[in-house]
Amino acid sequence: MAMKFDSRKINSGFTLVEMALVMLGIGLLIGGIFGGLQLKKNAQAMDIVKQFKLYEASAIKFKDVYGELPGDLRDPAARLVNCNAAPCNRAGDGDGILDDVASTANWTGVITTGSERFVFWNHLLSAGLISGFSGTDNLNFGEGQPPSDLRGGYRVTYFSGFQFNFQQVSATPHLFSLIGDPSGVMADNLFPDFILPCTMMANIDRKTDDGFPFTGRVTAAGGCSTNFLATSTYDQQGGLAIPWYLTKF
Repeated sequence: MAMKFDSRKINSGFTLVEMALVMLGIGLLIGGIFGGLQLKKNAQAMDIVKQFKLYEASAIKFKDVYGELPGDLRDPAARLVNCNAAPCNRAGDGDGILDDVASTANWTGVITTGSERFVFWNHLLSAGLISGFSGTDNLNFGEGQPPSDLRGGYRVTYFSGFQFNFQQVSATPHLFSLIGDPSGVMADNLFPDFILPCTMMANIDRKTDDGFPFTGRVTAAGGCSTNFLATSTYDQQGGLAIPWYLTKF
């Protein structure tokens, strides 16, 4: 017996209900993709904050145990495990600060493998307080300094007592920053490659600090605001920034 096809069903195409279901499926798919990207950005933002806080807590713990800051420790080879080779065995001067350059902000000071700011990371690594890089005598991020999952890596610097943005800082303040220069070799710490979209920077600031780009512990260097005032808010239209995290240890 021959099969019969209903030509009316073949030629009728999709019904309105079927088309609506297809459009709904496409909408859900697109929404899921963008929603997933936003979740990823939020997770990256919070990971940066967690790293800043980890490094802060690790430096404080190190100081509590050894009596001096990492990088500033005067006898690391004798006191730290597996610290007989460079860069870990390089001693600091024990003055409680990291590379004070002519009593000014040392972000303009050239960093080398002999800088306390560089050895800082390797003393923490030897003490078992941080991980994620090899600890070699190399300025590259991932080698002698910790890398970032985004691009570039983390840097620590020191401020002598002066006004940082709109805040008077004192009592040996230090600053962590996430910078985009993948080599880690810079003569100027202030203006490396900007790395973080201002939308992500604003997200970090709102979740962990005061939500303003130039005040509080979390601040943004870069084009995240159209003016430079204590009351400036984040410009959400674009731009990139370097996140700074002010700490004292």
